[in-house]
Amino acid sequence: MKSFYIGMVSMLFSSLTFASEPNSIIWRDLVNTESTASSVFEKTNPDLDGKQVVIPGFVIVNNVANELGEGHSVEAGTLNPDLPVITVLSPQRDICFHTPPPPANQLIQLKMDPGVNVEDSKGKPVYLVGTLKVEKHLSGLFSTAYTLQVSETLPYPTQ
Repeated sequence: MKSFYIGMVSMLFSSLTFASEPNSIIWRDLVNTESTASSVFEKTNPDLDGKQVVIPGFVIVNNVANELGEGHSVEAGTLNPDLPVITVLSPQRDICFHTPPPPANQLIQLKMDPGVNVEDSKGKPVYLVGTLKVEKHLSGLFSTAYTLQVSETLPYPTQ
């Protein structure tokens, strides 16, 4: 009987350990394929709202999006350094003015926990760990349908 109780306690603690592990997701998990809505903001996956996740992607740091409005452009060297920087995770390496960005349900706006730095990840693939929220953000360059509160960065394996 004693071994039964030890086994039950072990299972309880091991299930608590597994419960805190983030869900590993990929980009297609962000899209609600069952939605018939026309807006990509309505084609988000509500099952991921508030979940701890780990997702690979490319960090894009952009202060241009703060300056651009519809039909406007920014000349080189005229960015306002006092404006907040918009940081996103993308399935693509770059987001360019000359090509359409990924849809909003395929971009994640990033907010960092204290001590988390993604600056070294720019231009390189990375795994980000954090709490995912379904939240709509609009800017001049791109829009996002998710926010990730980043608690950790993990290196992407390279060969």
